[in-house]
Amino acid sequence: SSSMIKIIQYFIRYSLLFSLPIAIFMILFSKPLILILSTPNYLEAANILPIVSAASIVLGIAMIFHQTLYTLGKTLIYRNVMLISILAFLVFAIPLTYLFAGSGMAAAFLIFAMILCSLTFIKLNQIIKLSIPISGIFKIIASTAISMSILFFLVKLTTGILIGLAFSILAFALYFLLLILFRFIEEEDIQIMRNIVIYKLFDNQLAK
Repeated sequence: SSSMIKIIQYFIRYSLLFSLPIAIFMILFSKPLILILSTPNYLEAANILPIVSAASIVLGIAMIFHQTLYTLGKTLIYRNVMLISILAFLVFAIPLTYLFAGSGMAAAFLIFAMILCSLTFIKLNQIIKLSIPISGIFKIIASTAISMSILFFLVKLTTGILIGLAFSILAFALYFLLLILFRFIEEEDIQIMRNIVIYKLFDNQLAK
């Protein structure tokens, strides 16, 4: 139904709204993040973090599609696409982990996420003729590319952690400003947010 398609589009847009810039940030600054949050002993994880970040974005979208199949009552397809994806993960994980250790396991996880996303999208599209919110996704990608490129350039000019943190905050502020300038937020988004807030307030009142 059209309402189901709208809900899926809404979840995709707002899932990418937060996950994409955070993932790109983690990919660009994986080594500094590890040094800040941990010790130099874990610097090898810097090679894995970009792959896991990319896989997390794909898996997030895949789970939206996958859960929608269950909501539509397609439980057999819901089960089968997950089983096929897990089987593919096992097929790739063993040799890749043997050859490339942690990076291989991360790559197998990415392959799993991509297969699950592809299968669930194909099956869902056969059922409800799903359309992807291309315009909204493009605005997210453009805003992310601009803000993260500026941040990457600025961070290269400094070695101070506090200054880098300040630049990071400014970059994310720029990201949301660009989204506003690109008119990412639509009237339907405002209406949905308003309904969610009203529902939460009403639900809290009932709980009391």
